Amino acid sequence: MVRLLFCLFADSTGIFEIGLFREYLDLRTSTDGTDLGPRLAKLFEVLDTPTVRRARTLDAALATLPHVNGQLFAERLPIPDFDATMRDTLLDCSRLAWGEISPAVFGSLFQSIKTIRDRRRLGEHYTTESNILKALNPLFLDGLRAEFARVRHNARQLGDFHRSLAAIQVLDPACGCGNFLVVAYRELRMLELDVLRARYGSSQLELSTLVQSIVDVDQFHGIEIEEWPAQIALVALWLTDHQMNLRVSAEFGRTYLRLPLVKSAHIHHGNALRLDWASIVDPATLSYIVGNPPFAGARVMDAAQRADMAWVWEKTKNAGVLDFVSCWYRKSAELMALNPAIETALVSTNSITQGEQPAVLWADLAPRHAVINFAHRTFRWTSEARGAAAVHCVLIGFALRDRAAKQLFEYADPSAEPLLRPAARINPYLVDGPMLTLSKRGAPICLVPGMGIGNKPIDDGEYLFTDAEYLDFIGAEPEPSPTFRRGLAQRNSSMVTDGGVSGLVM
Repeated sequence: MVRLLFCLFADSTGIFEIGLFREYLDLRTSTDGTDLGPRLAKLFEVLDTPTVRRARTLDAALATLPHVNGQLFAERLPIPDFDATMRDTLLDCSRLAWGEISPAVFGSLFQSIKTIRDRRRLGEHYTTESNILKALNPLFLDGLRAEFARVRHNARQLGDFHRSLAAIQVLDPACGCGNFLVVAYRELRMLELDVLRARYGSSQLELSTLVQSIVDVDQFHGIEIEEWPAQIALVALWLTDHQMNLRVSAEFGRTYLRLPLVKSAHIHHGNALRLDWASIVDPATLSYIVGNPPFAGARVMDAAQRADMAWVWEKTKNAGVLDFVSCWYRKSAELMALNPAIETALVSTNSITQGEQPAVLWADLAPRHAVINFAHRTFRWTSEARGAAAVHCVLIGFALRDRAAKQLFEYADPSAEPLLRPAARINPYLVDGPMLTLSKRGAPICLVPGMGIGNKPIDDGEYLFTDAEYLDFIGAEPEPSPTFRRGLAQRNSSMVTDGGVSGLVM
């Protein structure tokens, strides 16, 4: 499926001769689909073979295909079986304008074919580009755009700025199908295109060594626990690279194509919570950590997630109240400790900023010198996938060094547009206030009786009374009558006791 996705896109955007893949399907395979599997296997083999090593007798329809490389077609897969309906469906797909589709939607397409139960189990919530940009813009894109505006008329500084774009390294440690990485790469390439225009003009110069894109997909790193999304992420970044190369070609008047694929994104298939992130990306060169880790509350995690929580948090006191996403905060802080220049932005369940969780989470992060530099308060996390869950989230940008200007985004309601409020400081409850947290207490702070339990009817109904039972009881024992109160949710005008022997407050 991933290879077919690449071929459909390549056939529509000039990686292949336009329409070559569709023509091969139409003219070189039988209408009943029985030979389509072997034909595709041969096509994949050709795409993985350098042109100088191909047989002279190779089918002319395949001989013009480029050498793709990049390991996309290297593995020999079992040959699939097709029928006429499946062949017709693939032909229908080959007629679509794939070049007009943003690779950022592939995650949503992937999510659409999974059951709601599977998505909930994995805590998956793919998202719109607008929400992705809520993380990327304040994390680094806004700063880069401001820097470009400052240096665009200074040739030396502009050249330095261009080279700095190629040095940016981004990690998404829960990358799914790569949506965050795809959008980040596209935006960096768009900024680079602005730089190329400023350096060389846009007078239809022929592309040469003078005018080259130096921002590339190998600046992007991801970790994904499932294999197929990891493959989609890898291909989606290549496709985004080609889309941006087409923009450069249109700007400077000559086709700019990176084939064979020499560089690729570094997408690692594995459990991010059990991996050493420093072995995946060099902390010394990493610039940013960003992503949308799985959502799962403390009470709804499955056995595997609970085991991962125990692994990450070890013997941390009260860590059992934390949501699953907290693991990525801990792991990010550990990696940032190896290079305090790294900055992080994570989408999270809003419950990590409420109740008991802030005190537990920041009791770990604050001693590591973590500070919040920007944040979005509770908003509705929307997805482009069908049947997507409605989730209320926060977005927290933190680092081991303070920014002078902090940004706090607020919402009139969770579905509204964000309103920026400059802040002097942002605390774990996402308000402009002191770095204080409220810890769980088991004893009162002044000389009053302790409270063993709050308003919770756990008496198996022993202290619930109907009107008749109340009258009988008071007739026999009138002294406790002041402790009875009307029960708000009781039927038959029943009464309940709020004190006396039970001590139960209703």
